[in-house]
Amino acid sequence: MGLLTTASLALALAGQVTMASPFALHPIYPRQNASTAPPQTQKYCDNSQGTSVCYSEFTAATSGTVYRLAIPQVQKAPFETLIQVVAPVAVGWAGLAFGGSMAKNPLAVVWANGANGVASSRWATGHTPPTAYAGSSYSVLNTEVNATHWKVDAVCRGCSAWSNTTLNPNGVNKLGYATSKTAPATPSSNLSSIAIHSEKGVVQHDLSVGKVDTNTFDRYLLYLSSKASAAAAASAAASASSAAGAAGTDAPANPPQPVQSIAPTTILNPWAWLRPTATGRGCNRGFFGRYCTTPAYGGEPSSTGGVGGIGGGGGIGGGGFGGGGFGGGGFGGGGFGGGDAGDDDDGDDGDEDGSGRGGFGGGGFGGGGRGGFGGGGRGGGRGGGGFGGFGGFGRH
Repeated sequence: MGLLTTASLALALAGQVTMASPFALHPIYPRQNASTAPPQTQKYCDNSQGTSVCYSEFTAATSGTVYRLAIPQVQKAPFETLIQVVAPVAVGWAGLAFGGSMAKNPLAVVWANGANGVASSRWATGHTPPTAYAGSSYSVLNTEVNATHWKVDAVCRGCSAWSNTTLNPNGVNKLGYATSKTAPATPSSNLSSIAIHSEKGVVQHDLSVGKVDTNTFDRYLLYLSSKASAAAAASAAASASSAAGAAGTDAPANPPQPVQSIAPTTILNPWAWLRPTATGRGCNRGFFGRYCTTPAYGGEPSSTGGVGGIGGGGGIGGGGFGGGGFGGGGFGGGGFGGGDAGDDDDGDDGDEDGSGRGGFGGGGFGGGGRGGFGGGGRGGGRGGGGFGGFGGFGRH
């Protein structure tokens, strides 16, 4: 539908996970009979977006795993298929066969790997272990896990049409399903082996029950994806806050951003546009620089931007204009035009006569050592004092 980039087989293998099919039958395992009372198509509606989005739904007879499918308002294949699986935590994986059997139709398997959901694409030519199938691809949009259940939302492209077969978006289709009580042997691996299914069955499923207005369908895919992003951001913020508390700092969970995103064409104060928006201690971001760690205005010298310094962990260009940077290890780090972190005896701090490998600030604009304003650069000598004294603005 253009909202989500179609994953290639490589993506399916690297990020969206492809694994052996749950429908594979090994000679040592007896065939399991399908339930004599096939699951019936039900309707389930999600109103959390403000607009009702309804799925067609059926429930596996033994495990209680719920399969939900939603499709856009189309009249024929091909079309995207939104799959939602809600399974008890005792279910290791849940699978779907879009043609109702193991062989010669797209096979899908989903499961939860910790807080992350995975989805796979496979194809089998018979009752043998299937191989990776490039004809369909899956994008996992959202995963939720609690003490009793896991839920995975994924959109499939290529599940509605294959070979000379298509799904009917306006009526009943034969689908197969299977679940296992055993999780994949290596759940983070796309090539993980899996155990034989604990249940399997066939359902006559009416896809038209889960038809959704196309624009609403597209927005809903974005909504599901945004839920996952918001959950990840909240988790990262909580981790950062916990780490900051353990370290006894008051670093903000979300570093402040610079006031301007580009340099102004006229600069009345040549330093103002480099100044981070944070005040006091804490992490902040300098113009074009990576955000620094505490303290905000200064820190240990570093040739790559390192810790601190007005300009934020590297200032212009990350590691600086020509060395430690315009914000590297202190306010000049290794200087405006070269050097590294100032007087650190590594051979590029500037000469004793001030001829200046350290560049404009040499030892930093009060930065990496005893350099001060002139430091080891043009301002004269490695020696002490200078504008920044013993550390100037650059040491805290």
